[in-house]
Amino acid sequence: GPMPPAMACGFTVGELAVLRIIGDEVMAHGTCDRSLAEIAARAGVCRKLAQLTLRMVARDGLVTVERRPRPGRKNLSNIVRIISADWLAWLKHGGRSERRAIADRQGFKIQGEKISLPRTPDLEKGKRGYARKESALLTVPIAANAREARSRRP
Repeated sequence: GPMPPAMACGFTVGELAVLRIIGDEVMAHGTCDRSLAEIAARAGVCRKLAQLTLRMVARDGLVTVERRPRPGRKNLSNIVRIISADWLAWLKHGGRSERRAIADRQGFKIQGEKISLPRTPDLEKGKRGYARKESALLTVPIAANAREARSRRP
């Protein structure tokens, strides 16, 4: 996600999409100087939702918004900086810190986006890689065809 789950639970999906665009820009350039229309277009939401989301997170103290008016001309786009330490740490670790911690605790290895099973004693080598032993699996009878399955219903 674009921010830690404890912070993200207070936002809608559209708001999180806007925050994701802002977070990506901050990670790439240090600040986000995209216009509201561009942020909204990239997030797939309307301009008003992007504007309200930006106001809300600024009011909550997660970001600062530097306005750049130019008298007699069109204003420059605002500069958004993330000031929340938790959000910045989350972005720095790529939003995977909790997933990696859980995987490490359970013995899984993460390589890119793939998670591989640990090599534990209850796994044995087969022709197609590692498979669980039969004793570790629960066996459930499977009906041979649909007619047989219907006849087994109570």
